[in-house]
Amino acid sequence: MNHGYILAIDQGTTGTRVLVVDREGNIAGEGYARHTQYYPKPGWVEHDPEEIWRCVQAATESALAAAGAGPEDIAAVGLDNQGETVVCWDARTGTPLHPAVVWSCRRTSEEARRWAEDGDWEERARSVTGLTIDPYFSATKIRWLLDRIDQPVTTVRCTTLDAWLLYRLTGGRRYATDVSTASRTLLFDIVRREYWQEALDYLRIPPEVLAPVQPTVSHFGDTDPRAFLGISAPIVANIVDQPAALFGHLCTEYGMMKCTFGTGGFVLMNAGSQPPLPSGPVLTSIAWEQDGRVTYALDGGIYSAGSSVDWAVQDLGLASSPAETEALARSVEDSAGVYYVPALTGLAAPHWDSNARGAFLGLNPKAGRAHLVRAVLEGIAHRVADVIDAMEAVSGASRSSLRVDGGMVHNGFFMQCLADLLGIEVSVPSLTEATAMGVAYLAGLELGWWKDAGDLRSKQQIARTYAPALPEERRQQKRMEWRRALSAVKAFAGEKE
Repeated sequence: MNHGYILAIDQGTTGTRVLVVDREGNIAGEGYARHTQYYPKPGWVEHDPEEIWRCVQAATESALAAAGAGPEDIAAVGLDNQGETVVCWDARTGTPLHPAVVWSCRRTSEEARRWAEDGDWEERARSVTGLTIDPYFSATKIRWLLDRIDQPVTTVRCTTLDAWLLYRLTGGRRYATDVSTASRTLLFDIVRREYWQEALDYLRIPPEVLAPVQPTVSHFGDTDPRAFLGISAPIVANIVDQPAALFGHLCTEYGMMKCTFGTGGFVLMNAGSQPPLPSGPVLTSIAWEQDGRVTYALDGGIYSAGSSVDWAVQDLGLASSPAETEALARSVEDSAGVYYVPALTGLAAPHWDSNARGAFLGLNPKAGRAHLVRAVLEGIAHRVADVIDAMEAVSGASRSSLRVDGGMVHNGFFMQCLADLLGIEVSVPSLTEATAMGVAYLAGLELGWWKDAGDLRSKQQIARTYAPALPEERRQQKRMEWRRALSAVKAFAGEKE
């Protein structure tokens, strides 16, 4: 196939992006379709799976048109997915039985709390799954959904969203998940690479409702041309979006780190072929399994990154658009002593306080909207620094640089602030769609288009590097002041210090 393309489907939290990628690793065509966010109650977040499926098709049509390609030009398909988001569906028809419960949804906080406080379950979950018991992950969402589905469990599947999308892509012939996605359910043994039966028994989750698990790079079936725009091609890669971005940045060596900014901010560090010892501050999950080799990652999520900027713009009216926040932040010398803690839906790594909520602290007569905007951007950067501090302590690896992608990389003030608070270089590759390109790279390697990650690295360029400019003494002072603000938010949430 001299003229084939890879179709890379990036199904994310707010929309679906599809790339048509050629043999040189270039993007020949791109399509995007946004889906609706539903908030039926405070802290609840849902998606309509059927709307997402329509977005997958619409974005694919746009990408093919932009590339001037037809269905017959697709050599292989790769899919990345939201990770912890869960959908219940009828095993006979593929019909969704309930709106999808999104990764950021907090509706099962009470169920997760009871589980974590029951004996030594928290410690056991850490040692087996690499995760903490938290409503962020799929396990309690699955139990919640099963309690509300009124049909025999033998006819129900309750899976991460990727399995349902694979069912649709293959015309109902196949459904599965991969080890990286399974490792985000809180139901998967990341060493044995199989479902954790004790957790299934405790939560009363029948194994048959879950998806079979495969290596990240393997055959997930062929697309059905009748179901998927005339495309008949093998699906050769399936992975969670954040590990996909790690691979897209070609962070394939131990200690390399990336952060993707979207609704949240997600820091991943390549942790090598052996799972790190369980650690409270950050998580361990499987990044990918390829050619019989498993790569693990240290993982630290920040729930409110881009969503904090959107909230400041749309709800508080502090700026006319996210783009204006850069100019506003630069228009003042500092935040006038104001700190913003981005915890609109709780604090994830390394603090793990689901009761915490966002706050401005230190408000005073000198603080205007520009100062508040600056505080929002600085607060998000501080949260990234929290995660990387914890990863450095757990891994023993010295931080050297951070690769970043996502919408917030276009904010030069924020990028410089991030470099200053981390004390390391922050690099923005010329490649803007690291997540979709990660799954494209995995698919292309499977096809033999490229030899290895080194072959790909020679093709990748850095568009901009931000070097730290803040004196170390001032950096440490700002981090100390930040920790005071953070402690105040935790105390207000009722955390015992």
